[in-house]
Amino acid sequence: MRFFYFINSLFLFLLCLLIFGCAGKKDSLGTDDEIRVICSKIDEPVIKDYLASVFDDTIYTPAPEPLFKLIFSRPEHYEDLKEYAQVIIAAVNRNSTNPGYRLLKKLLP
Repeated sequence: MRFFYFINSLFLFLLCLLIFGCAGKKDSLGTDDEIRVICSKIDEPVIKDYLASVFDDTIYTPAPEPLFKLIFSRPEHYEDLKEYAQVIIAAVNRNSTNPGYRLLKKLLP
């Protein structure tokens, strides 16, 4: 009788763990054609030229449209943007006064 009670309790515990413990992963924000680029204002022109040469492609549907849209933001807004699907964090100028480089050093020690 004790064994039966133990098995029932174990089954109930595992069932509750399965139902309440397994939450699905949150969906990322943003659309499929947006790439969020986080960099400092100083680095933006250089990074924009480089990324435009890599990601700037056009699909010729009835009307030409770009394959990706590059949206630039500052490192101060990283906490708001880290849930987005495609995020690039970049820094060209490697000194401690560059906020983009400080964010990279914080994320990749």
